[in-house]
Amino acid sequence: MAKKEDLRVIKTRRSIRDAFLHLLEVKDFSAITVQDILDQALINRTTFYKHYDSKYHLADTLSAEIIGSYDSLLDFTLSSHRDAGHFFQTVEQMTDHFYSERRLVLALWHLSLNGQDLSGRLEQLLSTRFRAYLEAGTRKEDRLDYQSAIMSTLILTTLKYLLESEDRPNIQALREQTLHLMGRLRIEGEQHPAER
Repeated sequence: MAKKEDLRVIKTRRSIRDAFLHLLEVKDFSAITVQDILDQALINRTTFYKHYDSKYHLADTLSAEIIGSYDSLLDFTLSSHRDAGHFFQTVEQMTDHFYSERRLVLALWHLSLNGQDLSGRLEQLLSTRFRAYLEAGTRKEDRLDYQSAIMSTLILTTLKYLLESEDRPNIQALREQTLHLMGRLRIEGEQHPAER
């Protein structure tokens, strides 16, 4: 049986996380010091270092937690939906999942750690997972690298738009707008065959 985590440890980590998030919203990461985190979290240096080696370790740990939960959600979503229309269901499930963490996700979105930011790590994960998903129904002429890159970019752009919106947009309305746009592009492309 797994050992249950001590409530004090949970509270301390939450306090550190909340302090760090607040600081990311008011300062650049490069300007944040461990002392700033200690002051904001109302903890001492020893307590901080029991949990994290540095502010970089803290940021990387929080990013890894987001990636891990995103990966788990992708496992469920991609394994349970095999039709072409599941894109917006995927976005909606991810948005529901991350909306409670939206401040943290947005704060870490472009924070570069080890040469890659959260959005890049999420895009890489999505692209890899969609490529594996698409391989099952592939045709010889399909460019899976292109298809998976398009899907991952579209999902992440939509997810970021939803998280940045003050009022949470309706997924169904966004779906209709995207399909309308795709239809317009297809129709306009068919009207100008000489330009292709």
